[in-house]
Amino acid sequence: MCGSCGASGPIASYIENDVVQISWPEEGIPEPRYAKVLEVREDWGLQIKFSDSSVKWISWDPFICVKTYPDFSIGLVSPDKFVEKAGAKDLSSDDGIYVTIGQGWLKQPCVLPQKIVQL
Repeated sequence: MCGSCGASGPIASYIENDVVQISWPEEGIPEPRYAKVLEVREDWGLQIKFSDSSVKWISWDPFICVKTYPDFSIGLVSPDKFVEKAGAKDLSSDDGIYVTIGQGWLKQPCVLPQKIVQL
């Protein structure tokens, strides 16, 4: 947000657990897919989880300029559209913590592919 109206916060109005349909061929999402919003960060963008439990960060860049990102598409859909595939990893179970790194020193978020087990 530019701040001229006094508003602050992220560019898009998504919150945790929203379900979205997204396509972005340049980032490996050529066909529309359903995903759940895991986290919204003003500095990083959206962290989303697909039905196969893969996780991806979507920066705010494509929300800012549709001319630069003409193939980017995202929108809210009904929560029942997101169906976790059988055998997909549960990122919220009690046997560990799903950890993402890169929210400090690194300039790009990085997602670890597996949970860190609590001892």
